[in-house]
Amino acid sequence: MPKTPRIDPVRQWSERHAHHQLHIAEAGDGRLWLRVEDLRQWMPGLARDAVLLQRHPGMLRLVDASPSLYLEAGTFAWISQKSSHVATLKLRTWLESHV
Repeated sequence: MPKTPRIDPVRQWSERHAHHQLHIAEAGDGRLWLRVEDLRQWMPGLARDAVLLQRHPGMLRLVDASPSLYLEAGTFAWISQKSSHVATLKLRTWLESHV
């Protein structure tokens, strides 16, 4: 399996939504990246890291020196579009309007 690319973010921050933290990184090209570990708080059925890397290799990155995977925000919207899990849908709506 190819090595996961790293990004050097121009900005990193965390947001609080529904009593959970979501770590966000913004790349130089303006794309937003969401920490996968945090997303699992709202989307319990999210695949394991190895499966995500296999299915969406171009949409996952490592940020700085962190070992945590980050998923591109647009990919999260696409992955979660058919979800019927209320927490996932609320997170999607919140991300679209606040981030």
